[in-house]
Amino acid sequence: RRTFRSPSSRHSKQNRFMEGWYYRITIPEEDASFAFIFSIEDPGRRNEQGLKLAAVQVMGPNDEYLVQGDRDDTKFWAYESRQALGCTFEWKDDGKESGDIESADGGDDGSSSSTTPPALHPDEWNDRVKTGFQMLPT
Repeated sequence: RRTFRSPSSRHSKQNRFMEGWYYRITIPEEDASFAFIFSIEDPGRRNEQGLKLAAVQVMGPNDEYLVQGDRDDTKFWAYESRQALGCTFEWKDDGKESGDIESADGGDDGSSSSTTPPALHPDEWNDRVKTGFQMLPT
């Protein structure tokens, strides 16, 4: 079973904090590009403004733009030792997540534990997640 690191363990509670990841995918045959931006803002912060946020933004050809976010930052997870991250905004079937989910790639990445479910195998993710994202190493 994989363990996870909480992003909030790396910043001071005094200052605002944002960490983001950017991916660009280009399809030359279609002359089209897409940008994916994943971010976590002020994780673990308890404040009156409610500024904490896990979000994804997608920009596509012809100025198309999608964004989704959730103020419940505990839904966000990331591996500490390699590029993998995700957030489940909404589960199918009333969001009942399993207490013992197998990780998508097995093994331990050396991170500390979290209550967030680990990455899911892509087939299981498609079956169980209504909205959200996960980026896994290939």
